[in-house]
Amino acid sequence: MNAREIQEQIDNLNYWDSEVLQLGVDYFGDEVTIVFDNTKLLFTGCIQVHINTDPQDRKIPIKTLTRKQLPYFMQSIEVTSFQTKSLAVVRFGGNKLPEPAEKFNLFKCKMLMPPLNVEIYCSSINIKRNII
Repeated sequence: MNAREIQEQIDNLNYWDSEVLQLGVDYFGDEVTIVFDNTKLLFTGCIQVHINTDPQDRKIPIKTLTRKQLPYFMQSIEVTSFQTKSLAVVRFGGNKLPEPAEKFNLFKCKMLMPPLNVEIYCSSINIKRNII
């Protein structure tokens, strides 16, 4: 599936203003899971995960909040294509020289769920419906 097809599937979820119930990062950042309403987005083969929020958002530990107290509601999900090269580090004469290797076609996904912003670069996005 390409980025446009994934974006169409996500848009068809009518996710706007959905409660975000979970954001998990597992396996040293290889997988990211986001759950909202009755939908789960699973990002795998992740190479970068950026999570940004306002310091005010962390004054009270999130783990102490009840579901009704969680302040996150999905506002925007944008999926695009992204291409990068692998950098193999080669030792030559005591110096490390980066050597471009294989090209990778990845996805870049930006999500806005104020006060949280998430940006993920991954190799696949899986959408599961009716998980609750």
